[in-house]
Amino acid sequence: MRRAGACVMVAATLAAAIIPSLRPEDVPIAEHHLFHAGIILLAVVAAALVVGGPSGAREQGSGLWLVPVVAAPLAMMFLMWPSTYDYLDTHPLAHALDHIGLAVLGFAGAYGGQRYVRGVGWLVGLATVGMAVIAAGGFGFAPPTPKL
Repeated sequence: MRRAGACVMVAATLAAAIIPSLRPEDVPIAEHHLFHAGIILLAVVAAALVVGGPSGAREQGSGLWLVPVVAAPLAMMFLMWPSTYDYLDTHPLAHALDHIGLAVLGFAGAYGGQRYVRGVGWLVGLATVGMAVIAAGGFGFAPPTPKL
């Protein structure tokens, strides 16, 4: 049953990431970052379902699992870089790939954290969701940044 739930959650995450970006519409930046937060949250839940439920033993996994825990949130910040907005708004396929990247990175960070020590995945996942929510307030209402 958990495996079926994980498959459904992964499919829902990918659908939520791809479908809206293929039908471009003018959405305020703040709302779009909240949408990013939703995609990341779906990916975090999917990762938790894939790893499995709580374990009685809290053994620590390999330290290599910390690589996605650290790298995924950093990469997500680059995918939400403000100077890419104009390009992504006019290229739906690139926008869909950007959203898929957010979902994959959200999944990787949460999965790595859960494999390292149960609970760390949730912490990292919810922190990245919070990052997207904060970006909605920051980038959504700040003046546009100059093009690089």
